[in-house]
Amino acid sequence: MGTISKSKYYEYKEYHTSLDDLDFVKSSNILKTLNIYKKIVNEIEKTSIHESIIKNGEPMLSKRGIYPSLGGKILPKTNNLNFLSKILWILFYSNGKNSDQQIIEKLKIGRNKYKKIIQFLLKKKLIKKN
Repeated sequence: MGTISKSKYYEYKEYHTSLDDLDFVKSSNILKTLNIYKKIVNEIEKTSIHESIIKNGEPMLSKRGIYPSLGGKILPKTNNLNFLSKILWILFYSNGKNSDQQIIEKLKIGRNKYKKIIQFLLKKKLIKKN
């Protein structure tokens, strides 16, 4: 729950007085507030939340052709998650509650990279969109 206001209640002298009427309100400020609300609603509408199809444990990636068949490809890189690690972390955080933005922030990965992995996981039927 939140409030958007030009002047916070209790913090202006007209609050709860006879001067706190529609003459006190400017139409330009109502329009500004409406535009802010529209932006917020649009951002909420754009929010995507995904959910892993696998509910318990890690999915078997090898049977889906995702896990590398040669050794040495899954060694972690310094300060950078490799592709397989990103997949596993995204699957872990895709619990139907974390938004895309929350996962991007937790993993500190770029939005474009994240979107590519999400598309890959959707194609492999490892996640679904809520």
